[in-house]
Amino acid sequence: MSAMWRMKSGVAFPIAALLAGLAFAPMAHAVDPDPKSEQADEASIEAGLAQLKLPPGFHISLVTAHTPKARELAHGAKGTIYSGSREDGTVFEVIDGDGDGRAETVNRLVEGLYAPNGVAFKDGTLYLGEINRISKIEGVEDQPHPNAVTPVMVKEGLPSDQHHGLKFIRFGPDGKL
Repeated sequence: MSAMWRMKSGVAFPIAALLAGLAFAPMAHAVDPDPKSEQADEASIEAGLAQLKLPPGFHISLVTAHTPKARELAHGAKGTIYSGSREDGTVFEVIDGDGDGRAETVNRLVEGLYAPNGVAFKDGTLYLGEINRISKIEGVEDQPHPNAVTPVMVKEGLPSDQHHGLKFIRFGPDGKL
């Protein structure tokens, strides 16, 4: 089972996805590919979170348990969280519409990608890092996407080797991807 986490100290940290994978590895199992039908054991996840020791001023909480095999996270300007999913080729759109820290909506934003591990958000555009290419979805937060959308290609022809081929993407201080 995989879940999406939010660490609060003014910023959402992608490292929380790594914590989820490490802290809850014994709970991993095959999941229904539809995040809305997955019956996650949220009580077990909450119990595991309570055992984590965080630095002063930090807080960790469950945002959703309906993003199977979530990896890297990107936080949109309007609060939407995007998550790449390495194993099933899906990028999730997680929406906390009422601002209570729990997602009311989880959409499969894009499906059928080649290990879309990397996600990065800048100026209203979501960038997706697959093993062999980089693509983008412009104006991604303009409306929720209950149905999958088609991204626009930015760069194709990257090495397609799975071994060490996952893309972890971010924008640097110079504004470049």
